[in-house]
Amino acid sequence: MTDRVNSTDSTMHLVDHCLVVPIRDNIDEHYMLKLQEEIAANIKSSDAKEVLIDVSSMRILDLPVFDLMKKTAHMISIMGSQVAFVGFQPGVASSLVDLDADFGNIQTVVTMNDGFNLFRQGM
Repeated sequence: MTDRVNSTDSTMHLVDHCLVVPIRDNIDEHYMLKLQEEIAANIKSSDAKEVLIDVSSMRILDLPVFDLMKKTAHMISIMGSQVAFVGFQPGVASSLVDLDADFGNIQTVVTMNDGFNLFRQGM
């Protein structure tokens, strides 16, 4: 079952118990903080057990926004849901490595199918 969960700036989809969150290109810290609140509200209202954050449309990502993305992933984990980021573009991944970004325990996958398979396998 797929349901749309509308937010102000993006449309989140609920697929079974997985919340799919697309992130648009050129986001700033304000957008990410707002999205973090919307994700938390949607997890609570939908009882989502997994969250896939789709970053495939992002061509540029700075460290402050990346740090907020990591905090969002941590928040999702604290709420009892599993989380993975989907589709980091090669240039974005390379830039983050060049900037010495700390990935901590962030789970990443290449495609949405990889994400769903990861959750099916129990991460």
